[in-house]
Amino acid sequence: MDEQRGLGEKCFEVKKRNKGYYVYRSTTFWDKQSKKRRKKSSYVGVLDGEKGLVRGKREAGSLRSVTVRYGNALLLDWALKDLVGPLEDAFGGLWPSVYALV
Repeated sequence: MDEQRGLGEKCFEVKKRNKGYYVYRSTTFWDKQSKKRRKKSSYVGVLDGEKGLVRGKREAGSLRSVTVRYGNALLLDWALKDLVGPLEDAFGGLWPSVYALV
């Protein structure tokens, strides 16, 4: 912990859960709606007697939200399904590649 404080990292909180010591970075902020101060904590890692602070695998911000939209492609596929027959006749085994280009 002294190393992290020497590097300028502050606001650490150590919590004991069962037999382990877990390190969190905590800070307070003002909640305008409830007109109170609130505490926000993020997990940093585990304290080990031999190794010191062992960083957790997830740091704050490492999770990413991914949105997948396939509605437009599905609509286009539905609208062009009548082209499959003529494309098979014209291009033979290459029709899926040509269909993908449309």
